[in-house]
Amino acid sequence: MSHRLLLFNVLISNSIYTSFSLHNRYFFFLIIIIMSQYLSTLSFDLINLLEKADDHNVLIEVGQEKTFRAHSSILRARSEYFHTALSNDWLRKEGDMIIFKKPNISYNAFNIILRYIYSGTIYLEQLEDLEIFKLIEASDELCLFELFNHVQDYLITYKVTWLQQNIFSVIQVAFDHESCEKLRKFCLNIINENAWNFFKSEELLHISETVISRLLKKDDLGIEEIDIWGFLIKWGIENSDVPAESDLENFSSQDFSNLEKTLHNLLPLIRFFNISSKDFYHKVWPFELILPKKLRQDLLSYYLTGEEPKYTEIQVARITPKNLDSEIISSKHAILISSYIEGKNNNSTSSSLPLTIPHSSHLIKDDGVNIPYRFKLIYRGSRDGFSFESFHKNVDNHGPTAVFIKIADSYEIIGGYNPIGWYSYGNYIATGDSFIFSMTDLDDEDISLLQFDSEQQQSFGTMLKISKVRPYFIDGAIFDTQFHGPCFGYGDIWFGHKSRPRYGSCTKVYYEQNIRDNEEEFYVEEIEVFQIIENNFL
Repeated sequence: MSHRLLLFNVLISNSIYTSFSLHNRYFFFLIIIIMSQYLSTLSFDLINLLEKADDHNVLIEVGQEKTFRAHSSILRARSEYFHTALSNDWLRKEGDMIIFKKPNISYNAFNIILRYIYSGTIYLEQLEDLEIFKLIEASDELCLFELFNHVQDYLITYKVTWLQQNIFSVIQVAFDHESCEKLRKFCLNIINENAWNFFKSEELLHISETVISRLLKKDDLGIEEIDIWGFLIKWGIENSDVPAESDLENFSSQDFSNLEKTLHNLLPLIRFFNISSKDFYHKVWPFELILPKKLRQDLLSYYLTGEEPKYTEIQVARITPKNLDSEIISSKHAILISSYIEGKNNNSTSSSLPLTIPHSSHLIKDDGVNIPYRFKLIYRGSRDGFSFESFHKNVDNHGPTAVFIKIADSYEIIGGYNPIGWYSYGNYIATGDSFIFSMTDLDDEDISLLQFDSEQQQSFGTMLKISKVRPYFIDGAIFDTQFHGPCFGYGDIWFGHKSRPRYGSCTKVYYEQNIRDNEEEFYVEEIEVFQIIENNFL
């Protein structure tokens, strides 16, 4: 962030600018250039004042006894924190020099912040990821709100991978600082996408009670209550002076007492009445001694007689996991693609038809409809980046996948099923089981124009076109190289411009028909890839 860029963004977004004539806009931009040059010179002069002046009157000790010299007037003018802190009479002085200590801020972080205080500029792209992250805490503590918000936005926009890889450290900071609302929401979205892996991680055992409490208050953790209970017990044992859970039979009354003290504030957040009786008996009741007496009475009465609890309110059940996490498709789309994968749709190999919902006794439920496979999201363009590198980084070596592409400025969804998987193979992959498709949702008016009987109309709502690879072109069914996106056939679905990864095209060559009405290049609004996992446990 520089003064020049900040000034330009502010002025260009001003409604006054849009009212200028073309002639006046020329002078407007001239003013911007002059002002930005002035501010650039001013920033340079202020940095020189910090580095070369001989009239500093504040000595700031940070980190491991590192020191900085600064001017109290500038610190107080730029930071509410310093305005208050440097006004106190109790500050230690040595002659005319004020001695100020900040041992909880690292040398590198404070060096960056001090230069920002003087010059008003900072270039985050020149810093290491960890250095940028440390600025969150430091800028919040020093009441540098503009810098704090800028760093938060920068991390969320440009450092998504780093935040994901360091989610436990990040979420601790996000919950320790109330101002980190954006970062907190971002962390919760990451957790929601893969809650199971988050909660089973060993790193969970070392986060604070505050974070655990905030998480347990959420209605949409996405995992079953009994599993949440198991994770909580594991966290409690790790943070108490008690034996391991495997040694539960040897727990003394003091061990249970110690565990109860650790979990005292968290136990009311467990929704015990949403746990099955079997799980309650085998997994909760062994820890009965850590439960409040009235809660124990209510639980026994509820599970043994079915009576409503007298002392305890039954909390609303959490939202349990969904089989489909998508910004593009709904369950009905997944059902139809599943039916083609499973071979249950007996229509012609190449067809254009409205969606019908197949019925099968071994399908699993999801939001009131059935999906015979688990669709596990492994790549989303808006989340992971639209580059071919990001595509292959996320989808390679995951086995069978389904690709869904939302075309911009249309209701069109296209995609393809790859039964082999992506591996950056560097050539074509042969398979006779792949297919490509397009989907268009129909509104009520469109459906009314189609000649279907009343019973069928209730099932319709999506026009689907399926196209399978031609038998004599199965050697060219999938084109899989690191320099391309999701390519099917010899241009049937094609993403071949590495510098323009969101532009694709569809031209009928190796597949039986073109899935689009035209062969013009299209722009991708969103793309998602799902790993297809058979639900063979049913």
